Amino acid sequence: MLQSHAWNRPGWYSVGPILTALGVLLLVLSPVGYRLGWFGIQIALLRLVPLGLIVCGVGFLVSVAAIVKTPPSVGWSEWILPAAAVAVAIAVSIMPIIGIIHARHVPPIHDITTDTDMPPAFVTLAAERLAAPNGLEYGGAEVASAQKRAYPDLVTLFSKLSPEALFARARQAVRDFGWQMADVNDSQWRIEAVDTTVLYGFKDDVVVRIRADAGGSRLDVRSASRVGRSDLGVNAARIRKFLAQLNATPQ
Repeated sequence: MLQSHAWNRPGWYSVGPILTALGVLLLVLSPVGYRLGWFGIQIALLRLVPLGLIVCGVGFLVSVAAIVKTPPSVGWSEWILPAAAVAVAIAVSIMPIIGIIHARHVPPIHDITTDTDMPPAFVTLAAERLAAPNGLEYGGAEVASAQKRAYPDLVTLFSKLSPEALFARARQAVRDFGWQMADVNDSQWRIEAVDTTVLYGFKDDVVVRIRADAGGSRLDVRSASRVGRSDLGVNAARIRKFLAQLNATPQ
């Protein structure tokens, strides 16, 4: 303990924790600032997140260096702060890094549908989509081709149920997922809803279309983001989860 008092801690030992705290602040500012309307998606995702990760990374390295350089004979109080900075830097960087890696393995598209030849149309939500950066119209053959390569499992659901029965099941699934209902059209067997992401509050629009088919009915679903060139696979995952819910019981 006497050696602990005799050891003079270098001033740069505080740099790692300070940088880590600054990096965390930048990462937190990204969703908070976007939700509050301080800046757009470009700054939130393409500027603040990478910058926050870089600053956290530097803070991590400096903190590790501080731990390594701390004499083993000194008290724990001398290395607890850089050790905490290392733990925090790792914890806050995991999800953004996973997201960046994932983004490299999904196509840069944001409009996914089980029917790429005739995508279900947004009617009630048309005005909201027209006012949004991504617009209303489907991207066409190029988007369809990219989707089929990346998500070949997303296809029309064929059921032995009547259109009315399948419509009721689809409506219940939308409620179970907590999506905000925008329109439930019993006569046309169409459902439109909005799903809001937790962190950034991005609004993705969903339309479910059911038609009569030989021996039963067929269901198509479309999920499209209002902003962002790439949805990071969120819309495909949403459709896959929705279809799995419908397939959980006999069709």
